[in-house]
Amino acid sequence: MLDRGVHLLPDGRWYVGAAHTEVELHLVRHAITESLKTVTT
Repeated sequence: MLDRGVHLLPDGRWYVGAAHTEVELHLVRHAITESLKTVTT
């Protein structure tokens, strides 16, 4: 995820704030999808 620009907290917490737009949410969804492809293949 970090390679895809998404910084995660070490204890696994995720935060989505009111300042996040659809653009940021799309980027995170894409990063999650791509990251899962690398660990499930």
